[in-house]
Amino acid sequence: MDENLTNLPEMAKWFFDANKDKLAKENALILFDEGKIPDMSINTAKAYCARCKIGTHKCSVQTRYGWCCDLCVEEELLALRLCGVHTMGSCCGHGDQRLA
Repeated sequence: MDENLTNLPEMAKWFFDANKDKLAKENALILFDEGKIPDMSINTAKAYCARCKIGTHKCSVQTRYGWCCDLCVEEELLALRLCGVHTMGSCCGHGDQRLA
């Protein structure tokens, strides 16, 4: 588990661990189905997101929970939501950490 998530409540940790890989695969599948990436690999999806320009929303996906976010930050946003923190307009910075 990511060291930044060590303070999650136990139930949130269990849920997060149980769904982490599934979330990444679902997001890669969404981008593949939309014709944005040539294969369904998680690495291809993350590389695509890093190349997208900010403001284009090209790597934004609608999650299974009904909210949209950049695919590479869904795990962290889900962890925050499980702790009662709701976010809006979350962006990964697309390869530029200064913009995240």
